[in-house]
Amino acid sequence: MDSEGANRAYNVICRFSSMDREYIALAPQVEENVVELFRYVEDEDGNVSVEDIASDMEFETITEAFHKISEQELGELLSESEEDTTVVITRDDGSECTCNIISLFEYDGKDYIALMPLEDIRELDGDGKTNLQIVLYGYSAYDDSGGHSNISLIPIPVGYYSNVEEHFMSMVEDIDIGVSA
Repeated sequence: MDSEGANRAYNVICRFSSMDREYIALAPQVEENVVELFRYVEDEDGNVSVEDIASDMEFETITEAFHKISEQELGELLSESEEDTTVVITRDDGSECTCNIISLFEYDGKDYIALMPLEDIRELDGDGKTNLQIVLYGYSAYDDSGGHSNISLIPIPVGYYSNVEEHFMSMVEDIDIGVSA
C-alpha cells in the first residue's frame, strides 16, 4: 500500500543487506524501467512487509549499495558474454545496437527473447531510481546456407507486449538472486 492508501503491484528485483539491515529492490508493474528501494522486514512468524526509507542519508547509502550490486551483476553478465550471446539489432532510425541475450522463453505457444542493450544500459532518473532497459521480441531461429545459426526478431504487437512482459517479469520474480552488499 502506498502513502495514499492504494495497493500497488511490484515485481521483486533483488533483496540485499546493507548497514546491518535488509532491503529490497522492487519494480512497479504499472511503470516501466523503474526500481524502487524499501526496507525489508520479516517478523518472527515469517510475515514480510516493506517500509519506506525516510532518512535521506540512509536512502543515499542504500541507493549507492544497490548501484554497486547492479553494476557488479551487470559487469559479471557482460564479462561472461561471448559473441554467440549477443545480437545486433537495427533500430527504426537505421542505427545498430548490440544487445546481450538475457533469456529465451516461451509464452502462449510462441518463442520470445529478452535483450539488454550493451550501451546506456543503466541510467539514474531525477528521483534516484535506476532505469534498466530490457527489450522483448518474438523470434524465429534458423540456419543459413553456410550452416550458421541465426535468429529473426519479430516485433511484439503493442496490445500484446504487456502480456509477454508480465510473463517475463514473473519468471524473473521466481529467481532467488540472493544478492548481498
